Amino acid sequence: MNKDSYHAGEYHNGNLYILRRMGNPQVDQNWSDQLWRYDPHKNGKMFFSYKGLDFRVAPDGSYAAVVYQPAILLQYAGFHR
Repeated sequence: MNKDSYHAGEYHNGNLYILRRMGNPQVDQNWSDQLWRYDPHKNGKMFFSYKGLDFRVAPDGSYAAVVYQPAILLQYAGFHR
């Protein structure tokens, strides 16, 4: 989990959504933040990766808004499953 983020995780319908920081921005040009979802069985899936992410997930888990430059909205069948 990215402990440097003011908003590093959310919990909805038994699923945990977190940001994972890969690498160190101060020394690694190839660092990234990754949005992951973990289901109740601890199975994880990465949904998006980019530098400096922020996100919010809809209460029912059907949408995730991901902010970076430019902002996008992720939606597809099964996002919340």
